Amino acid sequence: MKKIFGIICLAVVLFCTNIQVFANTSNPTLTVDCVQAESGTSVTVPISIANNTGICGAEIQISYDKELVLTGITGGTAFSSLTLTKPGDFSVNPVKLLWDGMDADYTNGTIAVLTFNVPKESGTYHVSAFIEDAAVVDGNLNPVE
Repeated sequence: MKKIFGIICLAVVLFCTNIQVFANTSNPTLTVDCVQAESGTSVTVPISIANNTGICGAEIQISYDKELVLTGITGGTAFSSLTLTKPGDFSVNPVKLLWDGMDADYTNGTIAVLTFNVPKESGTYHVSAFIEDAAVVDGNLNPVE
């Protein structure tokens, strides 16, 4: 009887315990905007950050459809306290964008704007951002996820 009572108590404890699991929504998020343009024109594609927990340095690789021609890169309002180093050759695909500073920047918003010449043929052309492990660091030089 004691054994059955013990099993029942254990079952009640296991089934009545409220355990909640939450996804970590506080990690920074990088977004490449989806834009539309007419064929044969140029288009700007913003890259933005949200939930910025403080970034002191970052290396982001931008790859783009081979039909697009990258003609310019400008810094945005976010990461404005960091120094942006652009690639010397825009024809290399993917291109690397580097930010570096002495103190962490906590601003959210546009970090860079890419300008492309759009091909004469209508279609969907992809632009994406890739970050390698430990390529983004905080003010203590710890990797940021």
